[in-house]
Amino acid sequence: MPVFFTGKYTLISPPQRLDIMKIAACSQCGSTNLRQGSLKDGLLLGLTSKYVCRDCKFQGIPFIFDTKEDYINFVKGVERNEKKER
Repeated sequence: MPVFFTGKYTLISPPQRLDIMKIAACSQCGSTNLRQGSLKDGLLLGLTSKYVCRDCKFQGIPFIFDTKEDYINFVKGVERNEKKER
């Protein structure tokens, strides 16, 4: 599945219509600063669907959000959990 970086948000595959853009985010920190995993990450290209977060270095499958509002609510939840852990 191709990933397209458009500034702040990462889009998964080219949208067929403008109203169905999807946002991919790290499941650990909520960052949209993702890239496809590579050999230097210990992953084989084409044989894995794992992504690497450039901010927290988490390797895994990102969460996909249909709307910007869903993504913002997720990030608020991540921030709340981080405050509780401190």
